[in-house]
Amino acid sequence: VDILAPYLAEFPGKQLDALQAEFVAKKCKSDFRKRLLDRAAIIQKRLEDEQEALKKRRAQIQRRSGPDVQQGRTDSDFEKYQTLAMFRIQILEQRLARHEVQAIKKFTELEETLLADPRLQAMWEKDSSDEEGEDDPSCGEA
Repeated sequence: VDILAPYLAEFPGKQLDALQAEFVAKKCKSDFRKRLLDRAAIIQKRLEDEQEALKKRRAQIQRRSGPDVQQGRTDSDFEKYQTLAMFRIQILEQRLARHEVQAIKKFTELEETLLADPRLQAMWEKDSSDEEGEDDPSCGEA
């Protein structure tokens, strides 16, 4: 899959100059970062919703507790619900932690891919020529 294809569509069939290459790389990284953050936010929201639902259910059970004929059944139902809710919460926490680790890895891989992509070479050539100009005594001060 060519990760740069959507960004290079604006520059069909031509070699990118340094500014265009830098724009494409920054836009690609920015969009990728946004997708990763959006995914983390979705997982976090689901986790918070699950925790809130369990908290409400616990409060409900505490309010209802008292001498009741069906108390045993209610406790049993709540225990089942709580067990499943805790399982879902644990899965969501693991998913969020795994996403955070994978996001760092994926972003690093993206940066390496961009560094190696020959279509963005102009950006790196610009950087090296800037550095050469700084060291050259004939450029600048007289």
